[in-house]
Amino acid sequence: MEAKTSMVSFCEVSDCAYNKVSSCHAIAVTIGEARHPACLTFYKSRGGRGGAPSAEAMIGACKMENCSYNVLLGCTAGGVTVVFHHGHADCDKYAVR
Repeated sequence: MEAKTSMVSFCEVSDCAYNKVSSCHAIAVTIGEARHPACLTFYKSRGGRGGAPSAEAMIGACKMENCSYNVLLGCTAGGVTVVFHHGHADCDKYAVR
């Protein structure tokens, strides 16, 4: 089976250094830590911005092994939105298998 991965289609976490006009400009993001679908690539902007201006972020790795969209540690959800949830950035597609 070949691993496929999803794009980050929208990011509502405006204070992330990789967010520009609700679009993620990191080359790839990592999702998941300690049973929580956090966006581990999130970096609180302190005035500067990061990422590549032309980059359209994809899920580089998903550590949520119990997510129904996780195949070979990649994401098959189609498109992912990163949302602000309880003070941090989360993947909105996380669904327990």
